[in-house]
Amino acid sequence: MKRLRLSRIIYTSLIIILFMFTMISCQLQQQNPKPQEEEKDKIPDQLSTLEGKLEEVQKEMEKLQEEIEKPIELQIAEEQEKKQQDEGKTQDSQQQGEGGENQGQEGQDQGQNQSQGQGEEKESPEEMIERQKKMAEMKKEQSILMMRESLSKKVEQIHTHWNGYETKAIEDGASEEDIKKFEDALNNLTIAVDEDNDMDALMSLNSITLHMARFFDFYKGNPDGEILRLMHYARQIHLDGSAESWDKAQENSQNLKSTLDRIEKKIELSKDKEELMKTLSLSVDDYISVIKNKNKELLKIKMDVLLKNLEKARDEAK
Repeated sequence: MKRLRLSRIIYTSLIIILFMFTMISCQLQQQNPKPQEEEKDKIPDQLSTLEGKLEEVQKEMEKLQEEIEKPIELQIAEEQEKKQQDEGKTQDSQQQGEGGENQGQEGQDQGQNQSQGQGEEKESPEEMIERQKKMAEMKKEQSILMMRESLSKKVEQIHTHWNGYETKAIEDGASEEDIKKFEDALNNLTIAVDEDNDMDALMSLNSITLHMARFFDFYKGNPDGEILRLMHYARQIHLDGSAESWDKAQENSQNLKSTLDRIEKKIELSKDKEELMKTLSLSVDDYISVIKNKNKELLKIKMDVLLKNLEKARDEAK
């Protein structure tokens, strides 16, 4: 009997201990719930549109620089190649449409052209090259002028889109300093474009990107603010190199690397897309590693690769 009573006491004690342990575990779980994924705030359409318009200006500026830096000889070669392609298409269409019935007329035309050519003074190779060069220079000047006019219109549109978002920015937390920094950079961009000061325009445009990143920070759960900062530092390094300010480029490489570290913590990709972040990280390392070479063309190539990888990662994170 004593043994039976002892067994019952032990059994009852174990049940009580188990019950108390279960209760304590439940209370701890209630006090420390599992962390939930941070919900994303919706980024206002006005801000997204503003960023898109600024990126259009960036691309327009890059095209303008390519046109300015393009050698006249390359432009002449491109025009000649295009002319030959157009002539080939014209000849093919004429042969298909006319058939053999126009052969007699073609013979007459050739005879007339030969008789006219005999009376004209033949152009020397040197004169032909000089004429082509002058024509190419005129076309290039006209093309640059048209691109500058288009750029001015796009910058003017930025002011309109900024005006459409400014009130929303203040409502969502933008300080007077945030507003002033953005507007000062936008005004500097406008003046630089008006005065055809391309380097100042590119610098101001890149400053706008940095100050606009602050507005994206207002909308929690989105990595866009850090993404814009990474864009800014990547382009700033290239601008520093273009201005032969290699020490500044090296300093900004540290900002680029620290921004990447923050992005890696904010961007969450599915397992099959995680390779994109590794590729982005490697492209940042490659970019930083070529600064010591002090070669502008190499720097631009590495920057373009980095920005493409960043865009891919951003698209997947949406």
